[in-house]
Amino acid sequence: MVPAYYFQAADMSGSPVSLTQVINTARFKRRTLLDVAGEVMEYGIQPTNTGNAQFPLLSYGDHPITGTPHWYFHPCETSVAVREILDQTLNIPWDPNSSGCLLRWFKAWLAVLTTAIDLNK
Repeated sequence: MVPAYYFQAADMSGSPVSLTQVINTARFKRRTLLDVAGEVMEYGIQPTNTGNAQFPLLSYGDHPITGTPHWYFHPCETSVAVREILDQTLNIPWDPNSSGCLLRWFKAWLAVLTTAIDLNK
């Protein structure tokens, strides 16, 4: 299981906003998103090279619990990026039952997420 960051973005009337409007908000580090974008489409950003993605890419789809449309960072790309960080920094054997390993995984996930989004905004 991989955590995913889901969010909604709407204008003052409550209507969903476009991808361009989403990435131009203060919450996003727009340059980071666009530096790896191979193609910016209406409902997502596709990477230039998925094997070397530095962070999860933005997509639009139904939330797995509520079923309502949300923007989200794709969990498959998240897992790849987190694994790269852990391979470089984890100096103990990986054990998914270890709270220490899970905490390191969560911190790496947050590091990946914050390359594209400012959680302080």
